Amino acid sequence: MKKRLSYLSVFQTSKVLALVYFALMALFFFPYAVYLLFVPDWESAFFAFLAPFFYGGITLIFSILVLWVYNQIAAITGGIEFVVTEKSIDEEPK
Repeated sequence: MKKRLSYLSVFQTSKVLALVYFALMALFFFPYAVYLLFVPDWESAFFAFLAPFFYGGITLIFSILVLWVYNQIAAITGGIEFVVTEKSIDEEPK
């Protein structure tokens, strides 16, 4: 069955994307920041702790912009078309 993605909730989708990006950046930057606490370069540790918040904020701002533009274009073109297939709950995964 063909369906079209004609609208995306701008703020809800942006919030989720920003939190996902924050979590991914925190996974890498927080351990690095802890490491930097034990070397004399305190400024780098400070910025490593702030990096996930910065990346999450930038992701939030730009995803709002991108999703707004997508919704404007989707209103004209109908959006992205994709195919959905229904699967029975009793079927085993292959």
